[in-house]
Order: sequence, then C-alpha cells, then structure tokens
Amino acid sequence: MASAEVLDLYVQASLKSWRVDPVEFFQDVIYIKTVRGREKWDLYDAQRDFIRAYLGEEKLIVLKARQMGFTTLMANLALWQALFREDQTINVFADKEDDAKRILAMAIYSFKNLPKWATDLLPNLTTDNQLEAQWSNNSKIVCFTATKKSGRGETANVVFLDEWAFLGDGTGDWAETAWAAVEPTVDLGGKFVGLSTANGLENFFHTMWQGALRKDDWKRIFYPYNSIPLRDEKWWERKRQGFAEDGQEWIVYQEYPRDATEAFIKSGQTVFDVEILRLLEPEMRGPQFRGDLDPSLSLREDRNGYLQVWVMPNEKCDYAIGADVAEGLEHGDFSDATVRLGVDQKSSDGFIVHPRGTVVARYRGKLDPDLYGDALDRLGRFYGTALLGVEANGSGLSVVHRLQGLNYPRMYRTRTQQRIYNRETERYGWYTNKATKPLIIDQLAESIRKGLIIFWDEGLRQELMSFTRNPNGTLGRPGVKDDAVISAAISEEMLNHIFDVEYVRPNEIRYMSFKWWVNTIHPEKATPWI
Repeated sequence: MASAEVLDLYVQASLKSWRVDPVEFFQDVIYIKTVRGREKWDLYDAQRDFIRAYLGEEKLIVLKARQMGFTTLMANLALWQALFREDQTINVFADKEDDAKRILAMAIYSFKNLPKWATDLLPNLTTDNQLEAQWSNNSKIVCFTATKKSGRGETANVVFLDEWAFLGDGTGDWAETAWAAVEPTVDLGGKFVGLSTANGLENFFHTMWQGALRKDDWKRIFYPYNSIPLRDEKWWERKRQGFAEDGQEWIVYQEYPRDATEAFIKSGQTVFDVEILRLLEPEMRGPQFRGDLDPSLSLREDRNGYLQVWVMPNEKCDYAIGADVAEGLEHGDFSDATVRLGVDQKSSDGFIVHPRGTVVARYRGKLDPDLYGDALDRLGRFYGTALLGVEANGSGLSVVHRLQGLNYPRMYRTRTQQRIYNRETERYGWYTNKATKPLIIDQLAESIRKGLIIFWDEGLRQELMSFTRNPNGTLGRPGVKDDAVISAAISEEMLNHIFDVEYVRPNEIRYMSFKWWVNTIHPEKATPWI
C-alpha cells in the first residue's frame, strides 16, 4: 500500500475517532499554553473522568479544588463540540469580561495550533471577536459575563458556567441569575455543566450542589486537591501550615479540599473539630422513620415530614430535648429540636445498645409558634415525657406559653438571682445570651471531641462543620443556618439537668440516689425506671 494511502487511512481514522471521543482529539493534536510555553496536552485521570461524564450526562455540577486545569478543559470541550457537531451554539458564562475573553482565547489558541493537515479537514474559523467565535459548519462559541440579561432568550445546545459560585458583581447572587437565564435552554434538552470551587455555604451554588443529590437527572462530581499528579498529603500539609501561619487556615479547606463537605467551610475559626467530623461521614445514614406525630402520638409516615427518628422510644430510658425557635422572618431559620438519650439504653442481657447522649430524633420545620409548641408537646410525650428545654428568646416565649397551656409536665426553668431583693426567680425556658451561648457551644464541642455524642444525621454534621467563632468573638456566621447546632447545644445542657430533683419523673429513681446505687450494684434486684 502506498504511503499516501496509509496517510489517508490514518487521517480518516483519526477524524472518526475524534468525532466520537474528545480524549483522542485532545491527546493527538491539541497544544495548550502553560507556564513552560506551548505544550502537547497530556490529560490526567480526573480530566478523562470529567470528559466521560460530559459525554454521558445532560446536567453536571462539578465541585473542584483550585488550579486543576478545568477551565482549559471546558474551553477545549466547547471547541470539540463546535468542530465536530454542526449548527451548535455553546454558551459559556464567566464572572468578568476578561475571564470570558480568556476562555474563548484558550479555545482559539488550541484551534490555531492544530497541525495543518487537521485544520484542512476541519471547519474554517469565520468569526473571532474575543467574545464569539464561529466556524463554517455554523457552530459557534459565545462567551458571556454574569449580568441580569446575560444569555436570556439565547437558545444553546451546551451551556457552561465557569466558577459558578463566584458569578456576580457584588450586588447580588448572580449564580442564581445565571441559572435562571439558562434553565429554559436546559429544560428543552440542552446540556448543562456548572463548575466551581466552593464559596462558602448558603449561596446558590451550595444549594444546587445539595439539591443535585436528590435529583435523578443531575450528576454531581467532586474532584479533591489530589486529583492531579504531584499533590499528596505532604503537599497538602505544607499548604495548610502556610495558610495557618497567616491565620487563614480555612482557605486550604475551601480551595484545596479533601472532601466535598470541608470544601464549603469558609471564613472564621471552626468551633467543632473538623477532623473528627470528617471521620464521622461514613457513619451518617437516613432515619428509620420520617414523618409526623399526630395528636394521639401515632406515627404518620411522610417523606417530607418534619420528624426524623433514628431510635424509637424505650420505656426504660429517659430523654432530653433541646429546642431552637425560629425568628419568624420570611427567610428566617428553621425551628429545630434535638432529642438525646439521657441514660444508656441497654439490651435485655445488659449490654449498652445506645450510650447516653445519642441523638435519637430530630424535628425541623418552619411553623408558627403555637404549632411548634403543639409539635414539641407531642414529641416530648412520645419520648416518655422528656426534659424539654425551649429557647425562650423572642418567639420562643410564645412557644413556652403554648406548652404551659398544654400542661407539659417537664419543662426546663431558668433561675436568676435578683440583686436588689437578693432572691432567686424562675422563668420557664432556656435563655440564650452572650454569657450562655458560649457555655452550651463549648460543652457540645467537648462532647464531640470526647465522643460523648453519637449521631447519624448528615444535616447536623454539615452545620457543625460550618459553625465558626468569628474574629470579634461572636459565634456563627450571618446567613448560615445553625438551627441544628443550637438545638443540639441546648440538649447538651438539658443532659446536665435531667437528674435534678425538680425534673425527676414521677415514680422514677433519681440519679445517684440510694435506690439508683442498689440497682447499679445489684441489677437482679433492680426497680424499673418507670
């Protein structure tokens, strides 16, 4: 066979493989600009994995570490789509105009550095005006900056959002605005890819990342810091120490995360031990029941119910509940209650099944104070008349009054000493203030550190990981939900009082009393808890 024929076969085979597989195209003929100059592109495993996901999925959300070459990859995927598919519109959104121009420039650089024999067989570049490039097959790449009108009314076959979490000009969450602009295109069957490093919690990118987990038509992918070569644990530790010396250790977690959870930790000093909470991730699981309690204390299943139960009540156990009350604002917090075991739950042969402090249930929802009071009354009675500590600040006072009206028999009371009359006064409920909030938070932190609280709730773990002590000494970040943290912290304080004389249930043996010691030393003569 003549050499010309061999060459022609090679060229035709290459074109066919490139049309099907971008990896072949990139590895064969694409050159990229690096700090060392023009180089043949050598893809690493994470980039190959992303390409497979791009080909196989319609809606992709990608959380990644910094400096991984994904913007270059995105630009070249846009180029591949334009060259090997006719009549395509590929829209790319970036934070700033310079970023948009840079992305298109990457694609054009790759195209102009193709071998001549390849460009002779591919569509010609007919338009290149820094924000739009078009080829002779009527396919084009259009780059936008994030503004209110960007991309609206534009029909596209593929949409890329680069650094989605950071889109915006400082006057609003443009990440949501950008999604609103492209969503109609996506709904019509267009492919969507949103890539970003994290930018803290409680923003639109974080909301979409969390929501994608529950949607069958979305694929979410996380690429940690070591997804590219030469980054190992020693590299990461050097980075961490460098940031820690400047008092900005949080940066390494956000920009070079080891897992998706710590990626969303942003500014401030985390209160709870992040390493311990990371190690708990495999232990997280869904509740054995989700739904609601009706007035007769019967369980009613509902996949969207406010009550989640991991361990059902045991008549031989005692329980404590900490209840955080929402402020009642339109976009305010959730009302949240955490139920904890007050004593070890044991099997019939005396082995500890669930230790004291275990989170057995959690109630979370947005309700009016009276309805939340009704729910807490049912929850407390369901768990054997648990000791109930309700945060009485603000709207919490209405919840406390409701519980008093329902004659809930075992509600925590705050004692204060009046200086003028030198007498002690008592008010129902737990009062959180500048003095008591650090107290209960520090107690909870100690229990987590010592392994005295067992829980399986991923929502609680997420909130614990993002809860910070700020430079001015305040706790928690504005706009970041901490309802579960506060209710867990109040429940920690309730455990300290569960055996106080005034809170002992009728017919119950008081902790550390003579009968309690008899039961402990001679279990065969034990008197039941109730």
